[in-house]
Amino acid sequence: AGYDAIAQTIDIWIKRLDRGPSIKLTLQGKTTYTPAWTPDGRSVTFSSNTGGAFDLWTMRADGSTQAVLQVHEKRGAFSPVWSPDGKWLVFRRGTMGIADILGIRPGIDTVAVPLVVSKFSEIAPAISPNGRWLAYSSNEPGQYNVYVVPFPNTAAAKWAVSTGGGTEPLWSHSGKELFYRDGAGNLVAVEVHSTPTFSLGRSTALFPAAAFYSFAGGLEYAVAPDDRRFLMMRQAAISAPDELIVVDNWFEELKSKSGK
Repeated sequence: AGYDAIAQTIDIWIKRLDRGPSIKLTLQGKTTYTPAWTPDGRSVTFSSNTGGAFDLWTMRADGSTQAVLQVHEKRGAFSPVWSPDGKWLVFRRGTMGIADILGIRPGIDTVAVPLVVSKFSEIAPAISPNGRWLAYSSNEPGQYNVYVVPFPNTAAAKWAVSTGGGTEPLWSHSGKELFYRDGAGNLVAVEVHSTPTFSLGRSTALFPAAAFYSFAGGLEYAVAPDDRRFLMMRQAAISAPDELIVVDNWFEELKSKSGK
């Protein structure tokens, strides 16, 4: 799933990597952001302003059903992420600079539960594959850095993952690494140990990623299921526009060349 800016709106597109056309998921031509797969891989949850404010909606990935309103927030809801068991939907409330991280248990909670809320801005939530840890980015030291807290009991402890700048945290599928972009634009991998207690291991800069599109407020890359490849976006090279050539009276020219 990804999104693409078209005609001053942003639409979400679904594409099978092996075959078939792209399918556009959109709500009445409104702007949609930050698509996230549901744990069963059958639906996509995203932020859309179809109702005025940016709310969270869930829609079948094949476009076979209408979108269902998942979360309404007056300040706007972005960057949705589901817990692996599907019991929690975690998201960023508010725009950059005045954001918090909240969560809701569909069918249980009538209002969102504060998870990481402070006078600083907390963005880009990411839940570990085992559902026990929540990574996010916060500007509390003056610049955005990545932190990890237990989930859902987020107040029980806190670990700083980066110190020289960190955005867009993403867990490996194995749960043994946590990826993020550092202040220099590198993609970094940090070893994660969860037994007997949570701890961080070696940190390695994998490759320079400054040439690829990034946005601190939301995840702009993905990692393959084998944790060995990354999918990123890069500005397309500007090519010469296509030419349309119109030839009038081409049949008369054809007759003169053929001698008929």
